[in-house]
Amino acid sequence: MLTPDTSTLTDEEREAQKTSSTAIKFLPLLIGYFSLQGLTFYWAASNVFTLGQSIAVKVYFKSNPLAVDIPKYWQDMLNDAETADPSKTAELAKVGLAKGASLEELLDNARSHVLVKRMATREASSAWERVKTGGQAEAVSK
Repeated sequence: MLTPDTSTLTDEEREAQKTSSTAIKFLPLLIGYFSLQGLTFYWAASNVFTLGQSIAVKVYFKSNPLAVDIPKYWQDMLNDAETADPSKTAELAKVGLAKGASLEELLDNARSHVLVKRMATREASSAWERVKTGGQAEAVSK
């Protein structure tokens, strides 16, 4: 597709055509070589950085373990699960539901959340007034 009809070319143009066709043949190989050099460096640097980061996180959490506070009813469920017969999964599920948070705990949690009532922006606009009155309101002049 890139080679023109050589019968109409001069000798200089034919020589230039040969040179450019040679360059076009080797261009994908050169692009591949240069890409591999940069990608290899990127891959190696990324892997070394990720490895160092993983080791640092593991060392940190080994020296500073997380303290997880499990609620009492969860601990009771865990104890029941360890001692229960595996064939009685339905009974174990009922025990787990019965030992969930109490109503007082759920209400206390619900009270800690606050709902802020806000008026929608469009309700204060003159266009919204026209919508509410069915288009009868006068347009506000500028």
